[in-house]
Amino acid sequence: MVLIFRKIAALSAGFGQILTRARVDFGTSLSRRKVSAERHLAEAMQEHTVFSAILLHIYIK
Repeated sequence: MVLIFRKIAALSAGFGQILTRARVDFGTSLSRRKVSAERHLAEAMQEHTVFSAILLHIYIK
């Protein structure tokens, strides 16, 4: 059981190193993509909130 947890921890650490290398390789383009994705997510959440409010308003009437 302990061996399984150690292997999972080793895989997690290896994956973290791969992500770190990818960030270094992509440089600023990765951060630009992340900011863009966060912006799109925020816009989608805002639209979803507005849509939910409209549906709730219609339902109440």
